Amino acid sequence: MGGSLLALGLAALFAHLAVEEASPALTVVCIALVAAVLLSPGLARGSLRAWAAAFATAGALALAASRRWIWLPLYAPPVLGDAFGAWLFGHTLASGRTPLIESLIRRLHDQPDGPLDPEIAHYARKLTAGWAVLFGLLGATSLVLALLAVPNGVLSLLGFTPQVPIPQTDWSWFANIVEYGIVAGFFVLEYAYRGARFPQRQPQASFLSFVRRLRAVAPTLVDLGSPAARPARGTEPAE
Repeated sequence: MGGSLLALGLAALFAHLAVEEASPALTVVCIALVAAVLLSPGLARGSLRAWAAAFATAGALALAASRRWIWLPLYAPPVLGDAFGAWLFGHTLASGRTPLIESLIRRLHDQPDGPLDPEIAHYARKLTAGWAVLFGLLGATSLVLALLAVPNGVLSLLGFTPQVPIPQTDWSWFANIVEYGIVAGFFVLEYAYRGARFPQRQPQASFLSFVRRLRAVAPTLVDLGSPAARPARGTEPAE
């Protein structure tokens, strides 16, 4: 997982440099890195579909490298990544599911079953909703900026003139740099707030130990959103 995150980070950096330098070559590198991350599990398993997709992607990049619309795929990863983040947190708020943050808390505290403190359960639900809203807003902002960007924004590439044009570099700064800072800032500030609100309920001694423990359970993050039994009677958080 660490290698995939590093590759995605490099892809964001190359995407920003591609926009700053107006370089189709760096755009190709960025798209290739994202494709490699997405296809690497299937390639490692020897999946014919994954290998076919890899060759198709390479061929498409080779054909599109000299064309203006090579920029178009550059806008997809930030929007789709944010949409996935909003879904990942948001869909666990549905009836019959355990909020994602509550599931994480149970893993971090080695308490997979049994009743949870109602105050913590209430906080976990609100925080899960907060992350879903944050990713939703980031994705919507990135999409709007991508549509309005010039000279190689989505509307421009499709032959339309944006009514409120913005420099393509503004989109890049937000989607490839500022957005990561916002997410990291939210993560750190929430950790500090949680420590002040629940000072006796932190299983990790420091922020770094918390991050290490979180990384240990992160590979199962998607599974944590699976349907689960509702909390035991008397543990429902009061709204």
